[in-house]
Amino acid sequence: MPATEQLEVLKHIKPKLIETGHYAVTIKESLLEKVLELGERFVQATKKFHPIGIIGPFALQGAVVAEEGKEDIVIFDVSMRIPGSPGTLFTPYSGYLYGYSISYGERIGLEIKKALEMGKLDLICT
Repeated sequence: MPATEQLEVLKHIKPKLIETGHYAVTIKESLLEKVLELGERFVQATKKFHPIGIIGPFALQGAVVAEEGKEDIVIFDVSMRIPGSPGTLFTPYSGYLYGYSISYGERIGLEIKKALEMGKLDLICT
């Protein structure tokens, strides 16, 4: 809703914004590189606070805005943990990586096991 319409609505009611759940979605291919760039920029920004940066799952929460035929992504929150339930299957992207869909919890378990086998657990845990 455009800002002018939002201002008009606010004259009559005061809406409450209550987040009731999380749901990850797939994104259009034309925006996928932008999303990956935003994630990489976030990881780089965390290196200002710790030499390694953020380790582990996180979620950039945002929305796609479309104006004058252009689409962009606006990030409005960061979840510094597994978003939602660790047992939830959110998107098909894990299927592309592993050949079958897995939950966040399963993926973390696989990555810890692999790091143990490679003697690199110190690189994924702080």
